[in-house]
Amino acid sequence: MNKKEKRLRDQRGFTIAETMVSLLIMSFICLAIGSGVPALQRLYEQVILISDAQIALTTTVTLMSDELRFATDVESPAADGGSTPFVSGNNGYRSYFQNYTITDSNHSIKLICEKSPENRETIDLMSEAALAKRLGVRFTSCSYNDATGLWTIKGLEVVDRWNVSEDPENPGPKVLAREEQDISIRRINR
Repeated sequence: MNKKEKRLRDQRGFTIAETMVSLLIMSFICLAIGSGVPALQRLYEQVILISDAQIALTTTVTLMSDELRFATDVESPAADGGSTPFVSGNNGYRSYFQNYTITDSNHSIKLICEKSPENRETIDLMSEAALAKRLGVRFTSCSYNDATGLWTIKGLEVVDRWNVSEDPENPGPKVLAREEQDISIRRINR
């Protein structure tokens, strides 16, 4: 008999120790894969959330800029330091931007349009669907300098309404994206 035939007829198999070692190695591999997948999924979700926040910030800047660029008849600055009223070049109504907070964790910017002193319409600058259902947008102030013809938006940021910051200096929702500089917009209809 040659060597190949002897191997085929050999009745020996793996010992119990060899089987146990191979099962132990396979269980370590399965454990590593099993714990790595949820970590990668959380990382993926965080990257998508930050990407959505950047898109929301850019979109908010664009929407506010479009409204302010074509504003007519700008009034004197708001007494509370919030937003300077103007007549919208898009709809012809007296308008201003306002932070809107239903709860401490629900932030959005609204465009308030006053058709008359008794008739006031509140328009979401961005819908909840556009804000990925968990994002909020807010600003510190929106003011106009008549001498330069420039609008200035300060403190524009996107927050995660589901995640509260643990920083004692910045309580409230966690900030995901922020305009580091004030935004200046030149008014066209002067």
